[in-house]
Amino acid sequence: MKSNADYRRLPCAFPRLLWMLVLCVFPVVTIATNHVLRINEISAGLNGDANAQFVEIVSGGHGQKLWGPGGGTESRTMLAFFDSTGAETSRFKFPADPPKVGNNTVLVATAAFATRTGITPDIIMPPAIAVGAGKVCFKHNPAAVGEFFINLCVAYGGAGYTGDTEGAGPPSAVSLPVVGATSLSRTSNFSSGSDSNSNASFALRPITPAATATVGVTDDLERNFNGEQSTDSDNDGVFDIIDAFPFDPAETTDTDGDAIVEFQPANVIHM
Repeated sequence: MKSNADYRRLPCAFPRLLWMLVLCVFPVVTIATNHVLRINEISAGLNGDANAQFVEIVSGGHGQKLWGPGGGTESRTMLAFFDSTGAETSRFKFPADPPKVGNNTVLVATAAFATRTGITPDIIMPPAIAVGAGKVCFKHNPAAVGEFFINLCVAYGGAGYTGDTEGAGPPSAVSLPVVGATSLSRTSNFSSGSDSNSNASFALRPITPAATATVGVTDDLERNFNGEQSTDSDNDGVFDIIDAFPFDPAETTDTDGDAIVEFQPANVIHM
């Protein structure tokens, strides 16, 4: 015969049984992981070509590369681009996840950048980065279901940028150029996620784009120190990717982007 205490314990078992049944019938939905990462480098142009642009992102691991569509048609994350006033000008929703092999660096670049450098991006994007002053953000896509909230932004242009920096502090004083081969590069605070969201961590440096398949020391690649391709066609000590005249050992820069050798007559043109 059951005691009164036994009867008092019986109702407690029913909620547990019901919850186990719910878990069996309705499996838990796995939320995408794409929030442990950082923006490493942004370039608005290469040697005068404003269509040759890229954004380099470092993920916290291959499990943090769930950027494209999940169970639905909407991508889970996107890049958002803004002008000098902070007005959004374009969105690029990732059509697929980046490769989940190799390094954790992900190169998102334009077709023009790939053509000019010979580097194969992990993902091709349209040219949308504002020259001079603007902002680039890696964001969750509100239209996707079950996505992690992520909003990492880099604003640049100093006083020329008058928009919202979205918690990243004053905009970087760097004005992003088109001429030459430089980028807004992370030089400090190599953390991931919201802790990496600081405009003060960026400075103007020679470009060092690295894709997932780029050969090099992983730690260096992910810290933006050794991402550039090592080809030096004219053996002048300057890698082709940052050499405006990669086949002329006497020339390396083209500050005005006109494909004319510096300090030479206007008829000396490199094709």
